[in-house]
Amino acid sequence: MEHAAREAGVSLLRYFSHRDELIIDTKKPGDFVSQADREAEKIIVDILRAAHPDWGILGEEGSNEAVSADGYRWIIDPLDGTTNFLHGVPNWCVTIALEKDNDIIAAIIFDAIRNEFFHAEKGQGAFLNGKRLSISPEQDLGNCIAGIDGALYLEDDMAYLSKIWEKTYAACASTIVLCTAAMTLAYTAAGRFAVSHVAGVQPWDVAAGFLLIREAGGIVTDLGLNPAHHSKGQSVAGNPDLHEKYIKIIGLK
Repeated sequence: MEHAAREAGVSLLRYFSHRDELIIDTKKPGDFVSQADREAEKIIVDILRAAHPDWGILGEEGSNEAVSADGYRWIIDPLDGTTNFLHGVPNWCVTIALEKDNDIIAAIIFDAIRNEFFHAEKGQGAFLNGKRLSISPEQDLGNCIAGIDGALYLEDDMAYLSKIWEKTYAACASTIVLCTAAMTLAYTAAGRFAVSHVAGVQPWDVAAGFLLIREAGGIVTDLGLNPAHHSKGQSVAGNPDLHEKYIKIIGLK
């Protein structure tokens, strides 16, 4: 997984330096895909398939093979933060997760710009460049940073999105939108954000980040405080001591 992520990162850095030459397609208004995304996914898939030819694959840019008979599947986003990437904003990453029987057991999020390599294995902890991660110990929402992501998928309910933003901004010291769900979750695992709220995302956006947070000592739930699954819905993640407090303050429970 590390080899695949780093090789994809090399390709993406090359394209990032020559963005004006990219061929860009629009999936829907504000949602883009480029040859950089597609080439990075091919690099990742080729490396992973060579290692485990029978395992399933779910990739954002079209790679899709059924879960293997023994329950394994790769979940891949070759470039989370494509809009940032195409506009020269250095907030984007590669993310790969390994699923076994519908449960994430290994995860990588690689920020090639900053050479920050986040990884986790179920039951083994979460790490950034080899250093063990732990979530923020902050006990007061008013002293912490919150991360929000998912605006792209909520354009049909801007009133709801505005409420989330307004109440989070009022409750916390700062509210940041990175425009990449994977990095938002990685930053939560690293204790940079004490809480994060992601909405309307896809499995490849959050699968790796959910495991990172849990292995760093945090929790990830849906809005009803049930354990969140990477396959659907909104989630709130981070410090267990702030978790329910945040959900109540922003009026989700």
